[in-house]
Amino acid sequence: MQKRILGIDAGSVTVSVVEIAEDGTLINEVYVQHFGKPASCLHEILSKKDLRDIIGVARTSTAPDLIKDTITYDSRIAMIAGSKSRFPSPRSILHVGGEKFSLIRFDSDANYKNLSSNTSCAAGTGGFLDQQAKRLDMKDSAELSAKALSNKGETPKIASRCSVFAKTDIIHRQQEGYSLEEICDGLCRGLANNIADTLSLNDAGLSPMVFTGGVARNLAVVKHLEDITGLDILVHKEAHLFSAIGAAQLLLEEPDFKERKLTQADLLPVRIEEKNYFYDPLELTMSNYPDFDGLEHYDFPVSTGGTPIEVDIYQLPQQNTSSEVYMGIDIGSTSTKAIIIDKDFTPIVGLYTRTAGRPIIATQGIFEAIDHISHEYRHHFDFISVATTGSGRKFIGKLVGADCIMDEISAHARAAVDLDPDIDTII
Repeated sequence: MQKRILGIDAGSVTVSVVEIAEDGTLINEVYVQHFGKPASCLHEILSKKDLRDIIGVARTSTAPDLIKDTITYDSRIAMIAGSKSRFPSPRSILHVGGEKFSLIRFDSDANYKNLSSNTSCAAGTGGFLDQQAKRLDMKDSAELSAKALSNKGETPKIASRCSVFAKTDIIHRQQEGYSLEEICDGLCRGLANNIADTLSLNDAGLSPMVFTGGVARNLAVVKHLEDITGLDILVHKEAHLFSAIGAAQLLLEEPDFKERKLTQADLLPVRIEEKNYFYDPLELTMSNYPDFDGLEHYDFPVSTGGTPIEVDIYQLPQQNTSSEVYMGIDIGSTSTKAIIIDKDFTPIVGLYTRTAGRPIIATQGIFEAIDHISHEYRHHFDFISVATTGSGRKFIGKLVGADCIMDEISAHARAAVDLDPDIDTII
């Protein structure tokens, strides 16, 4: 088999392992999320590799040290080396990872000049997009990127400097009728704006710019960065692996590099440090915390393909009868809830689902579940009044013809006082 060099890198979100030939060609790659356990993830990857044809191992300074006598390189130097191995004469490198982004400048001879980066806040990084993808009930930011690229409509403005502001903007854009694809595109453009503003990417001297890191795979962000800055942005298909590739490349270029034979015995075990706690875990001993379980609890699959509805039956409806009821719907940025109560304010049915960036579909699912309950018990609910609250209250309130559209603070206060007239604080 062909002799290979192993390059290893680990960031805040992913682990990268590459095998490159002596001429620098990429032979194999592994790029996976480590979910907060980079050492365990890396050990699993390496334990499955055939190390017999590996003649050298290099890692970045952020990667766990799991192979004996591994050569270590600064992660930024490795990233520069990986970038220059594919683009020899860049004027700048933009690196956007899971929690950090940075800009490296070079002079006209491709010599290093300086580096600027973001603060410790992860807004404008891959982690921010992953968070928004989960809020919109997507698998990951790759799915969000695909949705953004498929957008054929407008691109709404969504603040991406803060997750809280982004959440608020997403709800407002939903209320204005923007599609999920348009909202995803707005998130990608907002992230691109944040990067461009923070790093001052308005200098023509930055072209050509090499884009590296996991976010370089997000073509929607790349498109918006080019539009915002007017720069010539170069994205290689291996851009997310440049740090691992660079570490391996630097080892190959060492003047006294000597081949070494590796076996699985060179793979070190993962050190697991036992945690010591000063205090015992908290226990609930001074409160009669209520039991929220109903008489029946099940997940109802909706026909629209949305998130299943969690249904709790608190009172079994009498068959072949009808009852006068009241309904409240809370349309939030993350979840949509509804409750049906009788004239004595006693709960009959509770419903819960994920909003997933689609408040209309979530609400349709709620009504479909109620319709199923009516048919199942042959019971007719006669709705005397319906109210909406939550960040999507106005949009959904108009669609369902709500009798009352109430802000969340007022709704919380009204319910709290009814449950306990002496209440003075709500957390």
